[in-house]
Amino acid sequence: MMNYRQYSFQKMSEIPQFVIENKNFLRQLARTKSERKLRKLLKNASSQQLLALVELCLNILRTRFQLTIRQKKRLSPYANYVLK
Repeated sequence: MMNYRQYSFQKMSEIPQFVIENKNFLRQLARTKSERKLRKLLKNASSQQLLALVELCLNILRTRFQLTIRQKKRLSPYANYVLK
């Protein structure tokens, strides 16, 4: 199992191309603190950007990333919603 920070250092062939192409969108999404801006980003996202986000979510659900306890606690309220 890899650490979430190590993911960016893996061979580029292991990371899907659409995730690499949408790296800036994902980074902007992660850094946005305002819920209003977050909703606007998601509303205006392309299908490729949403696909990259879904890929990351699936990797988290399949425990391909090793998250810290704090990260797990922050994500746990959304687990049931994502699993649907």
